[in-house]
Amino acid sequence: MRPRALVVVVTLVIGCAGAAREARGQAPSSQPPVRPRVGVALGGGSARGIAHVGVLRWLEEHRVPIDVLAGTSMGGLIGGAYATGMSPDEIGRSRGRASPDLAGLTSDLTTHLWQATFM
Repeated sequence: MRPRALVVVVTLVIGCAGAAREARGQAPSSQPPVRPRVGVALGGGSARGIAHVGVLRWLEEHRVPIDVLAGTSMGGLIGGAYATGMSPDEIGRSRGRASPDLAGLTSDLTTHLWQATFM
């Protein structure tokens, strides 16, 4: 899925949550509205994994909080690095040091995740 398409999907999910609440006929209350939970699924593949960095950056810039993050293969590495506190810019800088086949990016992210988990 292209990054722009992923942004559209996330936006639609957020919008549908509000529309469903209105459709159920819930009366407005004096309590502040509950923020909908946002989940992001990151797919596999090196090129797609690098595109996820841009999506995460966009979500941060637009102050969209991420409650749940999941990924497979390269998406799992990107998501894991983000979940341990790396910013999208830091993940992107790792990509800058990567070799043309992206083995350097995988190595950088794996090392970061290992250190964040076990050290």
